[in-house]
Amino acid sequence: MKTFLSAALALASVLLGGCHKDDMQPKGAPVSDEAAAVSVLITIDNLWKTVLKPQLTVTPQNYSDTVLMDGPGGKVTVEGSYQYNRSSSSSSTSSWSITDVTITFIDYKDKDLYLNGKLRFFDASSSRTACSGSECASSSDMNISYTAQEGNGNTLPPLTIAFKDLAGKPYRDNITLDVGKQYAHWEGSLVNGRLETISISY
Repeated sequence: MKTFLSAALALASVLLGGCHKDDMQPKGAPVSDEAAAVSVLITIDNLWKTVLKPQLTVTPQNYSDTVLMDGPGGKVTVEGSYQYNRSSSSSSTSSWSITDVTITFIDYKDKDLYLNGKLRFFDASSSRTACSGSECASSSDMNISYTAQEGNGNTLPPLTIAFKDLAGKPYRDNITLDVGKQYAHWEGSLVNGRLETISISY
């Protein structure tokens, strides 16, 4: 009995000791077609709009290895800047903002999303209203991109992503993302872990 118990404890120790951290990460299918690539885009876009951007656009400032999160859900740091300006006169009002940051995710987990690596987020917008007499005219512009291309011309290493699409299907892959939009439509591409380039139009 003692021999059996000792053997069982030894086996449990080996099994537990042999579990890599990667084994605890979400699993899923590779990103292999445009539908899956669009799901990646939707997931990243939602993360930017609902989690990251609200934290980064409170006060204009420069970020230098600034920690946004460090806890059970992983660590997130940011490099870059947020700029904002607004001016007005008796006949016109104008404003613009530019957020250009590279975010590092270290074992970031939030519900069904897992990220490990770096991604650059660029989000710029401007608006202007000019009045003459009783008539006013407004114009606006916006540009957003999520990319591995840094401003200095370097390309970031692939980003590990695991997530579930809207239908609940799990995915996991190492990706290089390069998508952008002006106004309404996204265009770009994604390179998956098999070095296949998938076009994105959404």
